[in-house]
Amino acid sequence: MSRAQKSGLQRDSTPYSSLSDLRRPNLPNLSALTPKKQFVPPNPIDVFLSYRVAADSDLAERLYYRFLAERLTVFWDVRSLKRGHQWEEGFAQGLLGARVFVPLISKSAIASWANLRTDSKADNFLLEMRIAAYLVRTGHLKRMIPILVGAVEILEGHGEVYKDFFAGGVPRMPEIAVKSVETQATLHITNAGLPAPESSMTVDEIMREVLKFHGIKLEGVKRKALDAVTRAVANATLAERVEAGQVNKKAADVVDKLKRSSRASISEESSSDTESE
Repeated sequence: MSRAQKSGLQRDSTPYSSLSDLRRPNLPNLSALTPKKQFVPPNPIDVFLSYRVAADSDLAERLYYRFLAERLTVFWDVRSLKRGHQWEEGFAQGLLGARVFVPLISKSAIASWANLRTDSKADNFLLEMRIAAYLVRTGHLKRMIPILVGAVEILEGHGEVYKDFFAGGVPRMPEIAVKSVETQATLHITNAGLPAPESSMTVDEIMREVLKFHGIKLEGVKRKALDAVTRAVANATLAERVEAGQVNKKAADVVDKLKRSSRASISEESSSDTESE
């Protein structure tokens, strides 16, 4: 039994060392809410970019344009939300129609979660993850690629380099459910025509649900690290299109080989240019 469970505290500041049984606080019965309409999937988009604006907006913008270069359709709030429309409805529709959910998880992005309480105000980054976790559990979302973003440092001869996300440990997430997040998630879900969640989820459970998916660490020399993330997301999206029957598997293999060949040529040209200098 963890120290938090023995003492009845809502959170434990020690880093994760193993999975533990989680508690759920008593919350209003949100499952009594019924959908207002029949669920109709929105027009599909390839990628939903989820991130904390104050921490990772520059990275989100960089990845957005990289994904566009791979001919992916991307939900990025800065470009995708329509003026004059409620932003919460816009992001919910984008998330409900996404083939791949891509959260940018940096220590700066999740640092404030350690101080969350059951009565805290809704955290938008956490809300997006909560809805994504619901969609996974109900079979409406099959792919997530969590990007674990390391801190950036400058190394002589290499420029900007991403450090290991886990260096120095990762703060433990609170084993409590945030009432405002649960309420807003349930409203968005039922407004879309889907049944309400059967139970609440703690912050720790939400994080674990996301990290069940094989993600990728943004680590190493900046350009190479971004290249690796771009390839991973593009390949996952292509696989989802194939599974949905929107792209022929043989054609997808040809496209993938052409992309690999193009990247190899660019890499060789860059190497030769460097050697000639």
